[in-house]
Amino acid sequence: MLPIRRPERALILGFGGGTLATLLRQKWWDLPIVGVDDTPSVVTKAAIQGWLPTVQLVFDDAILFDPAGFDYVAVDLFRGGEIEQRIFTSEFLGKLAGKSCAINMFTRHLVKHGATINEALPIRQRLMVHDNVIVVSRPSLVVREVEAR
Repeated sequence: MLPIRRPERALILGFGGGTLATLLRQKWWDLPIVGVDDTPSVVTKAAIQGWLPTVQLVFDDAILFDPAGFDYVAVDLFRGGEIEQRIFTSEFLGKLAGKSCAINMFTRHLVKHGATINEALPIRQRLMVHDNVIVVSRPSLVVREVEAR
């Protein structure tokens, strides 16, 4: 889910414990990152553990957050092992059109929702990692093979 080239502003929808933000910070220490999550307890636990890089955190419903002004958007919206189904709506996907995006989902979701995703965000690449698939649009900006271990 990491971009090859440095984006101007990164948005992480589904911030969780901050893993993706940490990886982005390791690559570009000064990259402006906004993380959106609606579960303060997860973010608070990560902060207490010292896992969080310096980012702007917004506690809100990530589906409703406006991605305007961001050129890279990572969507990683899982709760209790299940993906947020609203990411497959045309309304949500339409907000991501024209942006460099990486969406993490289970393989079964791509089978069920692939046509809807491709209509809003032409799928340029699929990266398989175990039972997950990362769907990528505009791979000139977002492509990074992950070696499964």
